Amino acid sequence: MAKICLDAGHYGKYNRSPIVPEYYESERMWKLTELLAAALKKRGVTVVKTRTNQATDLALVSRGKKAQGCDLLLSLHSNASSTETPDFPVAIVFRDDTKTNLDERSEDIGLKLAKVCADVMGTKQEGRIMTRANSGDRDGNGYKDDEYYGVLHGAKLVKVPGVIMEHSFHTNKRAAQWLLSDSNLSKLAEAEADVLAAWLKGTAQKPTAPAVKPTASNTNYRVRVTIKDLNIRTEPSASSKSKGHITPGVYTIVQESNGWGKLKSGAGWIKLSYTTKL
Repeated sequence: MAKICLDAGHYGKYNRSPIVPEYYESERMWKLTELLAAALKKRGVTVVKTRTNQATDLALVSRGKKAQGCDLLLSLHSNASSTETPDFPVAIVFRDDTKTNLDERSEDIGLKLAKVCADVMGTKQEGRIMTRANSGDRDGNGYKDDEYYGVLHGAKLVKVPGVIMEHSFHTNKRAAQWLLSDSNLSKLAEAEADVLAAWLKGTAQKPTAPAVKPTASNTNYRVRVTIKDLNIRTEPSASSKSKGHITPGVYTIVQESNGWGKLKSGAGWIKLSYTTKL
């Protein structure tokens, strides 16, 4: 049976909106967690939570490890900015790596959640995904390949894909007011539960699906890369050898293959879901 670990990102009264004082990220994301848990259970998904009491805290890595035995860890948040302008959902997903497919699963569901969240909330900017690397070697494996966010690091340690879902910005008045409505949160929970249930069903069926031979098509367009540490691969596959990393900027894609784009420079292939088409 499909099983998800839900993490209401903060406890008590935490992260108050500077522009809508009634809004506390901790309280509204706890409410969304409760609604999402109920919606998932209606769809036959087993739900566990990192915390059962909104007033108590738990260390970040420990929260991530609570997902052991689950199909996904989902940590629910709203974002913050120094200005009111940003109004978009962002799913923070696992960094690109060649050792497991946890990153691909994390990216897949993260992008789906970001898009449905943008649709339901009616955000001004489109949903997106991002990654962030830790500067050290958290797991002691000799490589600086770890997640920056403790809850994602904890989930990866127990081999569970994880996503931190930022439901737009509580520093944006429109978004904060929208998230203050229980009826709006109910709509969001139902929509996210639909996406999660469908993804879980598809993930369960993947091992028995016939292999599909990659197909490539020639093209020519520009994309913007905004994240750091995006791998360049020798082939259009996460399991192929990394040739290094690409820096943020604008690049020309001359060929596509199953979600990968070949750089005009000849450097190799990059994952197109981490780019924005211009």
